[in-house]
Amino acid sequence: PFYVQKILQNYPHLKFKIQASEIRAFSNNDYQNAGAKLDENLMDCDYIFGVKEVDPETLYPNKNYFFFAHVAKAQEEHRAYFKQLASKKINLIDYEYLTDSNGHRVASFGYWAGIIGVYNAFQAYGLKNNLFNIPLALDVHNYEQMLVILKKISLPNLKFIITGTGSTARGVCETLLNLGIHEIQPSSFYTNFHHAAFCQLSSKDYIENRCDHSFSKQHYYQ
Repeated sequence: PFYVQKILQNYPHLKFKIQASEIRAFSNNDYQNAGAKLDENLMDCDYIFGVKEVDPETLYPNKNYFFFAHVAKAQEEHRAYFKQLASKKINLIDYEYLTDSNGHRVASFGYWAGIIGVYNAFQAYGLKNNLFNIPLALDVHNYEQMLVILKKISLPNLKFIITGTGSTARGVCETLLNLGIHEIQPSSFYTNFHHAAFCQLSSKDYIENRCDHSFSKQHYYQ
């Protein structure tokens, strides 16, 4: 909503429509107050923005769509969906292909997926062990509020392993550090600590060549 309002201030000739949703982090009123019109019919829109794949039954033909289509890696299970887009002559702008001048992606789920993953893991742990009950992630409106909630819970001396060093893992590790959970080296994982701790493993920490037990990242990727 903030950006809808900001864009309309600079480009008042533009019009925004928003479809109703009861599970979106931002309410319908938030968007309406920012200047967007609540309308299920997007037929007259030039550009349609979504997040994940749009239900093929609701796709408007001959339109420009923005969303994560999961086709960049030639995922076989999405071929039929991609054919539907083509048959309806839809121009798809997949967020996964949007990059800066250095080739780095400008829109990615990874970092925030890691943060939400940590929150959901703590919520599940608290419920399973009858230790605490925190709100659902969809009821938390920003990262700062999420940290406030997580900092109030009391954790036993748990140990966490984070596999990988990508953007998702970065979101996990930054959140754990913000909660005051100590980072340890993989070699220290079996040490007993008097506090919660986590270690991050790269591929060389848990993958080896079955023949000589060596590790080569290039060979692994191939």
